Amino acid sequence: NLLRVRPGEDDGAAAIVACAEDGGRHVVSRAALRRSVTGIAGALRARGVVPGDRVVAVAANTPEAIEACLG
Repeated sequence: NLLRVRPGEDDGAAAIVACAEDGGRHVVSRAALRRSVTGIAGALRARGVVPGDRVVAVAANTPEAIEACLG
C-alpha cells in the first residue's frame, strides 16, 4: 500500500518519518520510497534472487532498512 499510486494522492507526501535518537528527523516521500524499492528489487533480481528465496540482513532500524525489506 505504501508503493501504490492512488488518484488524487500527493506523491510527495511522507511515506516514512524517522526520528533518530539525537533528535534528527528524516522524511521519505512516497515517490522516493517507490524509486528506492524499485531499484533494490531490480538489484536483487540481477543477483539471481527469485520468489521463495530468503534474504537476510543485520540492519539498524532506519528508513533504508525499511526500503530494503520492501525491495
